Amino acid sequence: PVYPSIASNGNLYYCSSTSTDSEIYVTRLQDGKYGLPVKLDFNSTQHRDIDPAIAPDESFIIFTSLTRKGYGGADLWVSFNEEGKWSEPVNLGKSINSFDKEGQPSLSPDGKKLYFTSIRNKPDTIRKSDKKINQQELEDEFNSIFNGLPNIWEVDISTIHQLKSN
Repeated sequence: PVYPSIASNGNLYYCSSTSTDSEIYVTRLQDGKYGLPVKLDFNSTQHRDIDPAIAPDESFIIFTSLTRKGYGGADLWVSFNEEGKWSEPVNLGKSINSFDKEGQPSLSPDGKKLYFTSIRNKPDTIRKSDKKINQQELEDEFNSIFNGLPNIWEVDISTIHQLKSN
């Protein structure tokens, strides 16, 4: 079990992986002890879902999927807790996901801010081997947030429940 996320009531969410599968589980805290792990409803052997971040009130969970069809190599998805059942995951869209990789989501204590990593390259900075640049241009590119290295992003998600399917 890796990447634990704890709800306000103490319930523990995490992912467990094998070489071919990754699924998200919950272990509920009852009378000061953790019970047996239970797979969340949206898990499927067709998808590799990792890095869960549970809302403090357990109303939604955001996670990274390596295999669901999205915008890039890994995208962030949300599933909503609907009377104890987890909804089919919804992609968080282009305002969060890029053509590269997003992952490691985390939520603020009030559940209104999402923090995540993203490896983003600015499409017009992809270098052609015949283009020469000077030292300052090289340093500027290395120090840019679009340098191909992971950066931490913060997004307001206070309206995330609008993504719920009706």
